[in-house]
Amino acid sequence: MTLSSNGPGESISGLLYVPELSNDACNEEAKSLIPPNVTRRSDFPKPPCALMAIAPWISPNCTLAFLDAANNDRVVGTVLYIPNNSTSKLPMGNGTIWKLDEDDTWKLNHPFPVYAIPGAYGKQLVNEIALYSGNLSSVPHGDALSSEYGPKARARIFARVDVGKGTLSLMLRGEYIY
Repeated sequence: MTLSSNGPGESISGLLYVPELSNDACNEEAKSLIPPNVTRRSDFPKPPCALMAIAPWISPNCTLAFLDAANNDRVVGTVLYIPNNSTSKLPMGNGTIWKLDEDDTWKLNHPFPVYAIPGAYGKQLVNEIALYSGNLSSVPHGDALSSEYGPKARARIFARVDVGKGTLSLMLRGEYIY
């Protein structure tokens, strides 16, 4: 579901990561929801490739902190999820559950699209990107990937959101092994 449609047209794509927060209270709140080895901005080369943030919708304050951090990282988009195990259809984007401030100025302050997915899928994605945060020797199928790309190469999860179709498709792409 689209919460904010800022940015490019039909689709966006980028490498998934969880933004790092400077807010200690929010870090503490998110601690049990985000694996310690999850992919972060620092796990990518500089200059960065297109990045797409994913983060739990914990509270308005912490969600804004994640969006601010994503904005600082110059993401192409952000995917949010309510940290529960639901796979049910989400409430409409204009509902009170998605309120971050009184007048939706957060949309003006974050010039990228923001999407929401059910909690079970968000949790699964965060766990998947945690599997791909190290070098190839530590990722699933690492032996096969290491023999092809070398043991010091890295693999990351690539995501594409097709806005017109309202779908989020995910894939591990070989060209994002570096």
